[in-house]
Amino acid sequence: MGNCGRNGAVRQYTRSKLPRLKWTPDLHHLFVNAIQRLGGQDKATPKLVLQLMDVRGLTISHVKSHLQMYRSLRSDLSRQGKSCKRESTLRAMKVRRKLMVLHVLIRSSAKSCTLSSLSL
Repeated sequence: MGNCGRNGAVRQYTRSKLPRLKWTPDLHHLFVNAIQRLGGQDKATPKLVLQLMDVRGLTISHVKSHLQMYRSLRSDLSRQGKSCKRESTLRAMKVRRKLMVLHVLIRSSAKSCTLSSLSL
């Protein structure tokens, strides 16, 4: 395989010497603004986002990983929203069905009341 040698050993992980980037709320806000200016998360590319953000020390790899995470979270939220809509639609249909049955029962009991009052 690509990461294995002849004896099957896996390459040792070497940590980067550069410190990890902390995505502050302000930095994330710049990121989201850049995505919006580019026409949305599907049209935004890491290189263009990096250029629009214009932050010293920010690299394309920082933006690539953040964009990947951002897209993943947004699609998860979208899927959750769709399932919530589906559940609320099903609930609404059940309520409507119960209301229709109740309406029919009320109508039929009202008719029987008038019929019984007429037969007296």
